[in-house]
Amino acid sequence: QLAAFDSATPGVFSSVLNVTGIDGQTLRGIDFRPSTGQLFAFVQPGFGQPGFSQSGSIFTIDTGTGAATFVSAVPSAGAVDYGFAFNPVPDRIRLVSGDNTNLRINPVTGEVLTDTPLAYAATDPNAGVNPTVTGVAYTNQNPGQQTSTVLYGIDAATNSLVIQNPPNMGTLNTVGSLGVSLFDFGTGPGTGFDIDGATGLAFASLTTATGSNGLYSINLATGAASFVGGFDPATTVRDLAVGTLGGNVNVPEPASALIVTLGVIGLAAARRRMQAA
Repeated sequence: QLAAFDSATPGVFSSVLNVTGIDGQTLRGIDFRPSTGQLFAFVQPGFGQPGFSQSGSIFTIDTGTGAATFVSAVPSAGAVDYGFAFNPVPDRIRLVSGDNTNLRINPVTGEVLTDTPLAYAATDPNAGVNPTVTGVAYTNQNPGQQTSTVLYGIDAATNSLVIQNPPNMGTLNTVGSLGVSLFDFGTGPGTGFDIDGATGLAFASLTTATGSNGLYSINLATGAASFVGGFDPATTVRDLAVGTLGGNVNVPEPASALIVTLGVIGLAAARRRMQAA
C-alpha cells in the first residue's frame, strides 16, 4: 500500500492506496524520478514465491490509482532490505542493500551496473565495520538543481548517517551518530529516507531497537535524528518519498512536506498473507 501524510502529522494518513499489478510481490523501496515526477518502486517476490530475495523488478506506480507498470528486471538483487533513490544528475537509480550490494539502474532501458560493494573508508572512524545501509537519499532533487548532488545513507550497523562518496566505489564516510539505536534490519521493515528537493530537509522512517516506528528529521550536517511523531501502531512504514500523491501539493509550508510512504496497514494480516504466498 501507499499512504500520504504531512510531515508535521505523520500519525495521520491523508490517503491510502492499494498497489495493483505486482502479482503478490512485496514493495521494498520507492522514490520519485526528478526528471519526470513519476513514482518508481523496487519490488521483490514475496515469502515463499520463486526468486524470493534473489531477484527483483522496477515498476512505476500511478499515484492517483495505485496501478503498477513493469519497467525492468533486476536479477542481481540478493537481500530483503534496500535503499532506493534517484540520482538526479545522470538520471539513474541507486539501489543498495543490507548485504552491501551497490547497483546503478537505468530507468529507461533497465540496464544494471554492479558497482563496488559498500564499505567504510580506510580512514573513517568506522573502518572495518560491516555496514547495513538500508536507506539512501540524494540532495538537489528539484528540476533546475540537477548539476550536483550528494548521496546520503543511514547505516543500521553503526546507527549513523553516512555519505557515500565516491558512490560507484561504495565508499562510506561517517557524518555522525543518529542518536537512535535502530532495529536489526536483517529481518526488519527497513529504513525509509528521502530529502526534500525544495527545502533540503531530510526525513526518515526509523524502527528503533524497541520496535517503535516513527518519522524523524535528519540533520545532514551532524547526523542527529530528531523525533517528529509516531506512526499508527498498526502501521509499519518500509520506505518514504517526498513528493505528491494524486495531485496533492508537494510542500504545504516551508516547515513541512507531503510524504508518500510505502507501508503495510495492519501488519499482522500482511504477515499472514506473505507467509501463505
